[in-house]
Amino acid sequence: MKSSLFVTWNLRGLGSRTKRAAVRRVLGKLKSGVVLIQESKKEVVDECFISQICGRQFRFSFAFSPSKGAAGGIITVWDDSFFRLKFSIIHSKYVACVGTLLNEKLDVAIINIYAPNDVSERRRLWAELKEMVHQLNIPVLIGGDFNVIRKQSEKLGFHSNKKAMAEFDEFIEGLALIDLPLSGGEYTWCSNREEPVFCRLDRFLVDAEIISKWPNVTQNLVASSISDHKPVVLFNNIRRKEPSIFRWFDYWAEEKDYDEVIKAAADKAKGKGILNFLSQCKRESERWNRSRKVLDNECSQVLEEKMLVLEKQVQSNPGNIAAKNEIKGCRAKLWNCYRREEREWLQKSRLKWFQVGDKNTKYFHLVASARQRTNTITALKVDGELVTDQNKIKQSIFESFKEVYNDKNTIPIKKLDCNLKKLSAESAEFLDREFSEDEIKHALWAMDGSRAPGPDGFNMNFLKKYWSTIKGDVLKFFNEFYNGTISDTSFNRSFIVLIPKKSPSSTMEDYRPISLVCSMYKLVAKVLSYRVSGCIHEFISENQFAFCPGKQILDCALISNEVVDVMKKGGRPGIVFKADFRKAYDTVDWHFLLFSMKMMGFGEKWLSWIQFCISSANISILVNGSPTPSFPIQRGLRQGCPLSPILFNIVAEVLSEVLKNAVRVGLFEAININGSDISVSHIQFADDLIVFAGASETQVQNIVRILRGFGLASGLRLNLDKSKLLGVNVDPVILERWAVTTKCSTENFPCTYLGLPLGIVRNSLKIWVPVVEKVKKRLASWRSRLLSFSGRLVLVKAVLSNLPIYYMSLFKLPVSICKQINRLINNFLWGGAEKRSIVWIGWKELCKPKVNGGLGLVDMKVKNRALLNKWVWRYGAETESLWRKIINTKYERNSTGLLPNNLSKANKSKIWWDIISPISNEDEPWMCNIGYLAGDGKAISFWDERWCGPFILKNKYPRMFALAVKKQGIIAEFGSFENNEWKWNIQLRRSLFNWEVSMYREFLDVISRVKPGGALQDSLQWKAQPNGIYTPKSYCNILNATTEVPN
Repeated sequence: MKSSLFVTWNLRGLGSRTKRAAVRRVLGKLKSGVVLIQESKKEVVDECFISQICGRQFRFSFAFSPSKGAAGGIITVWDDSFFRLKFSIIHSKYVACVGTLLNEKLDVAIINIYAPNDVSERRRLWAELKEMVHQLNIPVLIGGDFNVIRKQSEKLGFHSNKKAMAEFDEFIEGLALIDLPLSGGEYTWCSNREEPVFCRLDRFLVDAEIISKWPNVTQNLVASSISDHKPVVLFNNIRRKEPSIFRWFDYWAEEKDYDEVIKAAADKAKGKGILNFLSQCKRESERWNRSRKVLDNECSQVLEEKMLVLEKQVQSNPGNIAAKNEIKGCRAKLWNCYRREEREWLQKSRLKWFQVGDKNTKYFHLVASARQRTNTITALKVDGELVTDQNKIKQSIFESFKEVYNDKNTIPIKKLDCNLKKLSAESAEFLDREFSEDEIKHALWAMDGSRAPGPDGFNMNFLKKYWSTIKGDVLKFFNEFYNGTISDTSFNRSFIVLIPKKSPSSTMEDYRPISLVCSMYKLVAKVLSYRVSGCIHEFISENQFAFCPGKQILDCALISNEVVDVMKKGGRPGIVFKADFRKAYDTVDWHFLLFSMKMMGFGEKWLSWIQFCISSANISILVNGSPTPSFPIQRGLRQGCPLSPILFNIVAEVLSEVLKNAVRVGLFEAININGSDISVSHIQFADDLIVFAGASETQVQNIVRILRGFGLASGLRLNLDKSKLLGVNVDPVILERWAVTTKCSTENFPCTYLGLPLGIVRNSLKIWVPVVEKVKKRLASWRSRLLSFSGRLVLVKAVLSNLPIYYMSLFKLPVSICKQINRLINNFLWGGAEKRSIVWIGWKELCKPKVNGGLGLVDMKVKNRALLNKWVWRYGAETESLWRKIINTKYERNSTGLLPNNLSKANKSKIWWDIISPISNEDEPWMCNIGYLAGDGKAISFWDERWCGPFILKNKYPRMFALAVKKQGIIAEFGSFENNEWKWNIQLRRSLFNWEVSMYREFLDVISRVKPGGALQDSLQWKAQPNGIYTPKSYCNILNATTEVPN
């Protein structure tokens, strides 16, 4: 049920009686507590006029700013039972009403704004409003027509003034207000032109304190044609009371009497197995929690009242020692109550980066409420019609998923005519072995214990905490699973939660289904996934990158960019096809999956386990926290099940081999890398497939036919509506014709692939806009106000370690973007929302390690360089990886060296040159800390690299280098084995002079410390780490200890 709290509407004049009647009908349906009207175009407003637009359904009061002739005019109307006015401030551009929200008992300022179009006037208005709000020093709600957008995505049409957008953003951040997501549409205003422009000019900006009173508040667009502006409404979504779903909270285990709950459950379930124990635990925990919550609420209220009495006693008699001691006891008990509340809200907020300590309950509460608002489905388009009734929404979602998971529309497969990689007999036997306690425990402890639980309500922290109690029953359960004797399949139930892919979300396609599986099934699936991941390299090819040890999603981005670069510079026409599969995981055909696994050499026992795991699943969808009826499924893999990624990889591997086979028989042409034996036809990361081919209509059609045919067998249906065709050196008109023929759409470079830019020519600032926006959102000033300094510091570090890292791991960060992100961090840390926040420590000092007096933050420039260096390290370590082969073939002429060539920028892509360019500087911290471990001597240059000490031989012994006959070559070429012993063979141009002999002996002594020819290959060594392996963090520590950051 919705309750309308506030509505704002620019009505563009209220002179017409007919228009006033139409407005009255709309407002009468909404029944809002406060109505904000802009552009009334009325110089005089009285009660009679207000009743004509608001009706007489409630007792109202109002305040207004008169128009100047036919320009402007602002009216604020409120229900006297909702809001009580203390005083108002009238301005030509706003009306501020200061008073009390009666039900919430909260003093607020409600500001109705009609901002000017002129940029300089608007700038003055922002400054004036900020000054007024800071003086009022109470929570504010600002609604109205701001006549400016916050970001370009809020406008469809011409580009907007970037400076104006930035100033508006700074105004919002400066007041620490929250701009709630807009539901029901994207734009609030439309111009009346032949080519209309759409903008989001109208909105509410709300203080976090006000939102905390209405945690389910949403900002909605209401359809209306009365004005060219649509009304925007703040609704309080009052949920119908549904039976609560059981959730176990981590802090329960720390409660003194909770062990008794576990003991009682264990006694009742003795000898009945782990599933019965969990069921008994659930019942006992629910009973215990109900009684505890009642006691907690009574206890905290009594303690607070008691403390007030005791404090008055101490105030009247400062020598009352007994009262003082009692206050201490009450305070300790209250702290325990508050701490329990904080920990519960922390777990509900799903914040992974935060530790309990400071009292940040309000922040956790707001984050949890924001998650709930984002995930709440208030309206859904079903068969083209917008449905708002919750029961109908729930029913349509239920029917939609039931159809998806049970629709059998594939052709049974009897033969696979492709060269699938085979699992070795040893690996197949390894997979089929019995389960051990160590294996199960290792899998359990490797899992994130606080992730959202499934229908049983228990997360993995519960199993870890009570492992000693449940170990015997768990081992027995795994033994039953091994033998295939489990009859109770309730452990394989799962909830599906719907996560919005974008905002606003209006159709089922806009939501991503994530499965929350029961704890025991999750443990079984994790053990199985760990087993198979150990031999995944045997049956997954180099074109696949998802969930494969040693491979990264960034590899796909680098390879794709390098292949496009080859196509562009080669001058030969080519195409890139970005394939999209409709509900890929949900539609996988089980028969096809099991048949493919059998063809790959998996054993019968393993196949029976997989069949049991996927076929015994039972699903229920959580719609706004309420589960639908459950149903069994006949196809699909659940996203959220630990096994699903690897099982999907097996299906994708068949597709990969089908595409390779198509290249072999000439159905389309792969992209060759510089005339070598390396060609790239496709790259796949889970269900993201990108195909590279020659430019012809026949090849495009063949690719589409192959993917469609594969879908008939596997269930993976190609979604041509979302698939994209891109051309390299292809006439756009011709490309468009091919797209029309294949019923897909075209796209231009640069585009996005796996969330990163593809086909960029230069490192444009545009590609970094999404990164800056995300950092801004996460470091919004309202968060700063609700967190302690230590909380802000933890959040900053979490943001730095997550949000920008993906981009910064492949692209060089522009200086201006670096400064912008650093400034956002600095402002947030020191409470940038405050009017006179003081920066106590300089940025460089903050970035120093804690041992050097800093706070351990990392400058973005340093972080970026540290991440890019990882590629240089991996170049020397991953000699058999596809990305390394492509780089080596493209730029290094099949060099065996451990470091890439950076002598010339010629022919190198912008991305790769930015990665390797700094390693030419011998004084760069990277080069100063890199070393070599000589193994077989086949990859290290004898004269040019640091393999026998912290120096280069030709620099330390220039005389010997000058005398040497061979001035280039690897270590293995400067010696040989004699009687199984390595002997150096350094050939000189002439005999040594007497004064050169000692120098030569020292030279031989130095190189003789290393004995090449071992079984191990040459490798790099990172001196800043004890284990010799490079980490970006160790590089940052080196740089942050200095004052200068190298370019």
